[in-house]
Amino acid sequence: MKHKQYLTFMTKMLTIAYNQYVKENRQIILLTKGTSMTTENSLATDLNIISGKEAYDKEVKTLLANRQILAIILKAVVNEFQDMELSDIVTCIETPEVGERKVHPGQTNEKIYGKSNENNIIGEGTVTFDIIFDVYIPAKDDTIKMIINIEAQRENNPGYELVTRGIYYTAREISSQYGREFTKSEYNSIKKVYSIWICVSPNRNNNNGITEYFISEKSIYNNTKVRKEVYDKLCVVMIYLKKNLEEESEYIINFLSVLLSEKIDYNRKVCILEKDLGLSMTEEMKEEVNDMCNLSEHVYESGIEKGTSELIRAIQFIREGNNTLKELTAKGIPDIIAEKAINLGIK
Repeated sequence: MKHKQYLTFMTKMLTIAYNQYVKENRQIILLTKGTSMTTENSLATDLNIISGKEAYDKEVKTLLANRQILAIILKAVVNEFQDMELSDIVTCIETPEVGERKVHPGQTNEKIYGKSNENNIIGEGTVTFDIIFDVYIPAKDDTIKMIINIEAQRENNPGYELVTRGIYYTAREISSQYGREFTKSEYNSIKKVYSIWICVSPNRNNNNGITEYFISEKSIYNNTKVRKEVYDKLCVVMIYLKKNLEEESEYIINFLSVLLSEKIDYNRKVCILEKDLGLSMTEEMKEEVNDMCNLSEHVYESGIEKGTSELIRAIQFIREGNNTLKELTAKGIPDIIAEKAINLGIK
């Protein structure tokens, strides 16, 4: 292969490797028999990417749990808050739990400040909530308590429709209220649960949109009805961010798309959030945004390093006569890189 062709191929493969491995978090076979120094370096890079991504995900959750940001989200998609000022919404939010506390079934029902982020039932496995908290809304005669769950997800269809997971989360949080919010047959005391899902990299069909799923009443015969607050106990909201930041959209999509973008550096991000979107950022929020941007750059650089390594290995294996997808993947080459390498006719 000529040098120019090699460089062109390398550029294409690096783009593929980065987009697929980092952006979509595709898993790669780490080890094969006969571990070599190259494989050990590859493993170290894999672990570096994984640890970086885990740290990045944690920073995203920490940032989203900021009360000022939560208030913006609640005002945009929670009906009960739409007529309230952001400053008033902030005062309604109890301290959020962010993906750390582990609580067994017997502990789930304790009166605590904040919410446990994990429900564990024998035979059902463990459900971990990214962010979960209580809100108290001033009403005419009393206050209304609701439970809010917020999840950040890269894809909207990770092998299943994400909204079904949202329904499952709300159902689990409703059932866990027994013994904490109500006992015996006091079902009218069940608190409404919102599960709000932020899809950072949705597919094209669901790009740049907001959809709400809830329980509604339909009278089939003789117009029998009950009060809405009796059955209005759960709601799942899907927020699909946009790929093109220049595309016109709702404020909340513009705001979250800029806030969570991995393509915008810290200084430009702060400038857009403050000047264009009118966000008054505290020093704490700026620090959290900066930490997230730094970790995003770390994952990017680690992904490039990984892509380069896999590219070189793929070329070497093909030149040795391993020309099929099965042969290349058996040697630990990611399928997306192997397919493109074969199609480009490397010899």
